[in-house]
Amino acid sequence: MVNCNNCKKDFEVKVRTKQLDNDAEEIFFNCPECNERYTAYYSNDKIKKLQEKLIYWSRRNGKATRCIKWQEDVEEEMNRLKEIYSAS
Repeated sequence: MVNCNNCKKDFEVKVRTKQLDNDAEEIFFNCPECNERYTAYYSNDKIKKLQEKLIYWSRRNGKATRCIKWQEDVEEEMNRLKEIYSAS
């Protein structure tokens, strides 16, 4: 359960995905009471591929310098998408 910042009602999150363009998508949920929208994150093919590498390498080798760099790349790309799409 989460509590809506707008109407203060508790609700269960139902995650939804919205395709923004050919590659990017927004993952979000809405308050069922007041329809306040909460963006969880943005994603694209680049982020998904980096996350697959992170999962593979972290399971295979544990924490490695390569994994840390990929995680930084994921965060950088998510922030780039947030800047592009959060103003829309």
